[in-house]
This record gives sequence, C-alpha cells and structure tokens, in this order.
Amino acid sequence: MKIVTAPNKILTSPTKKVATFDEELKKLVREMEKTLERQHDPEGVGLAANQVGKDLSIAIIVLNGERTKAPQQPVFLALINPKITKFSGKNEEDYEGCLSVPDQYGLVERDQKIKVEAQDLKGERIEITAEGFLARIIQHEVDHLNGKLITGKVKGKLYTERELEMLFSPKT
Repeated sequence: MKIVTAPNKILTSPTKKVATFDEELKKLVREMEKTLERQHDPEGVGLAANQVGKDLSIAIIVLNGERTKAPQQPVFLALINPKITKFSGKNEEDYEGCLSVPDQYGLVERDQKIKVEAQDLKGERIEITAEGFLARIIQHEVDHLNGKLITGKVKGKLYTERELEMLFSPKT
C-alpha cells in the first residue's frame, strides 16, 4: 500500500464507519501493518485507513513505543470505529510529524490522558485509557479519521526535519 499525502481530499474528509467484520477487514489491517513497518520514517507509530486511500474508520497503533529505540518487532493495536469519549483536560504541547505530510513538523497541543471506545477485529467493543505518548498517537489517528491533519492543529510554524534538528541541536 502507498501512503496518501496532502493535499489529497480523502485526508480531509471524515471516514465511513466499518459495518462488516470479516476476513477482508483482517486482511486490510494486516496490509496496513505491513505498510507501516516498511516506512523509512522510524517515527511512524500509527496509521489511519484514509492514509492508504481507504475510506474506513480504522486506525492501527504501534503499542511498543517509539520505533527509534532498539529495533524490535512492532506490536500493533487495531482500533475500528474509534471514538474518544473522555479527555483529561490537562494538555501538553509536543512536536508531531505525519506520514501524510512528509518532512513537516509542528508543535501540537494534545490531552495527556484520554479514554477511547472502539471495536476490535471481531466487532467486540473495547475501551482503552491511554496516557502520554500513546494518548497522543491515538488522538492523532482519530483526527485523521475525522478528516483533520496536523497542519490545522500546529501552533506556530511548521519545520522541516533539518530545521527542527537545528532548533534543538546544542549550541557550541
């Protein structure tokens, strides 16, 4: 699968709810996982179905942390029809990038703790409380499914990777 990049319209339109939980859904999720694994960007820790051209409310999340740490086989969580039901109200700013907005990073404010309801691959209801980095990833992917990109959430300027590195490199 190929990552869809902005300004493709599928990225700015809300996705359709998944109604059928079958082998085709499982196959699509496996393909999304493979696509995310093959990305050259080691910070790619989540992927929404519309980012691979599928108009469905599906997100996959890498559960075992940032892929920039010791290389390991990713552990994925599939969220079907996810909806954030509770926000902590305590926000935190951090820099985010997006596979669909290549080489652009910006400061995005997100809730530190959320509760999300979704369905698993069998259609069973699941509820997850997430904090910190995991909460940030889930909010980012749910935004995708609602047709929102980080470019609309960034506080201030967008930076290239090189500009960001220069911004945070120690001054000698």
